[in-house]
Amino acid sequence: MPIEDIRVGVTIAAPGADSNDYVIFDSTVALPGMFVSMGIDRVQVGWNNTQAATIKLKALRPGTTATWDQNSSTSIAANGGITAGPYDFETVGMGDVQIVITNGGAAQANWPPIVTLSRGQKASGV
Repeated sequence: MPIEDIRVGVTIAAPGADSNDYVIFDSTVALPGMFVSMGIDRVQVGWNNTQAATIKLKALRPGTTATWDQNSSTSIAANGGITAGPYDFETVGMGDVQIVITNGGAAQANWPPIVTLSRGQKASGV
């Protein structure tokens, strides 16, 4: 299978001066019942963040409809996305997933992040 990238629009408002969680991608909402059958191997997040944050990959617990288990977490310093991104999460065999940004307490200026779904790419792209 050739490598195919699918760009996903992020439409939620930019984080304010808080430490809240912001779900920027949820496969059960964006692709209900299709994420696994589409063969998505990786999810990448590109973001020129102006403030510190944490990006998390969560997997839907099998047999549930609303219990998400954290699979991976990456803390990034202010402006860290300029040099460290994109953040690349392997999703092969995970089922439905969420990408969550936990804001670091200060308002983000460069928003939204760019989410890309990849299929046909098992190895890390970064």
